[in-house]
Amino acid sequence: MDEFAQAAKELPKPGTVGWYQRTAFTDEEREKLDAALADRSLSARVISVVLQRWGYEISPDQVSHYRRRYLAS
Repeated sequence: MDEFAQAAKELPKPGTVGWYQRTAFTDEEREKLDAALADRSLSARVISVVLQRWGYEISPDQVSHYRRRYLAS
C-alpha cells in the first residue's frame, strides 16, 4: 500500500491551474498586482484594464473569481 500512497503524493492535485499561477508576470508586476488585488477599493474591472495594458488578457470575471477563491476574508 505504501507504493500507492507515494504515487498519490507525487501526482499533481486535481483541477486546472488558474490565470494567476500560469501567467508569467515579472516580479515587479506580481508585486503590484498582489497589492491591487488586496486593495478592495480597486474594482476587478480596473485591475483587468491594467493587466490588459501590460499585455495580459485577464477579464474582470477572472479577477473577481480569484479574489473570491483565494483572497476571501
